[in-house]
Amino acid sequence: MSIHNPGIISLSFDFENCDDADILVSFIGLFQIKNISLSLRKIECPNSKDVMIDYHKSCDSFMISFYRTYNDVWKKGGGRNSYNHYEDLFERLKYNDIVNVNVKKSNDVIETIHLPYDGEYTNKNQKTFQNKFGDLFIFVSKQNDYSGYYDEKFINDEYNMKQMFSISELDEYSKQFLR
Repeated sequence: MSIHNPGIISLSFDFENCDDADILVSFIGLFQIKNISLSLRKIECPNSKDVMIDYHKSCDSFMISFYRTYNDVWKKGGGRNSYNHYEDLFERLKYNDIVNVNVKKSNDVIETIHLPYDGEYTNKNQKTFQNKFGDLFIFVSKQNDYSGYYDEKFINDEYNMKQMFSISELDEYSKQFLR
């Protein structure tokens, strides 16, 4: 079983404060973006006469989980670039301010998908949880109904987490970063 997804090369998140984070897809367990819709809209730039028509992709809900060792891998430099200046990725993601997900596909096309955002600095639609093993779960939805995905009992069950993540492969894969 491969822990790499050939359809998606990379992911990145854009945050409310214009920071971003590049994500190693190898450490993702659950990943789903539901009901992606496309709309066109006119954008006028402030203090400018420039007007453009923008393709705007948005979704109703977004779910992702990260394997427990990813934060340690991040701290050792795995997946970080010069712009990712924060030391602790999991703590940064708990700010609940993801605005966009950028999905780079194997054909080098980058799809930017806007998440349902409600709030000024913190997204009221985003919930972030960590289980007793250290795995991180993020759910963003207009309906704020994450109960079917992040049940406390489910995410704290070792068997369920083994099904979600290729644990032995990820533990082995993490070693190359954690030496």
